[in-house]
Amino acid sequence: MTRYAPWLISGVVVLLLGCVTTSVETGDAAYDQADYATALASYEQGAAEGDPEAIFVLGVMYSNGQGVAQDQDRAMAYYEQAADLDCPLSHSALGYRYLSGQGVEQDDGQALFHFLKGAMNGSEVSMYALGYMFEQGRGVEADPELARYWYDLAKGHGFPVPAEKLQD
Repeated sequence: MTRYAPWLISGVVVLLLGCVTTSVETGDAAYDQADYATALASYEQGAAEGDPEAIFVLGVMYSNGQGVAQDQDRAMAYYEQAADLDCPLSHSALGYRYLSGQGVEQDDGQALFHFLKGAMNGSEVSMYALGYMFEQGRGVEADPELARYWYDLAKGHGFPVPAEKLQD
């Protein structure tokens, strides 16, 4: 029995881990039901554990005033903290804010930086935004071929890219 004990214990641990719900999963379920108090508590727990997704969603909640008083400065702080942990969605959110000047001074260079970081980490939103930047010449020289490249990549990752963006 003792020579099987380590394997048995390992198997039980794996089974138990499969049944554990993370604070982010709990937060996501509550958020989807607009139970923002539960979502907030769950995401705060996840953030305390260093989970970049939890930190990002706290930024969203503060940006939108969901379960908390709307606070764009606090939202930015959460987005930046999650971006420092390479959260792709945080890079997308920061890129959008810099591109549009929402809550920050408009800065195409910072937008480009964050969209590139987001795209390199798999964010189809950032990929689409890069297509837009190359199409419009925002922070870069306009380049239709690179715009199509980023639009194609975004579409390949599931982003609903309008057909006219994919044409020559």
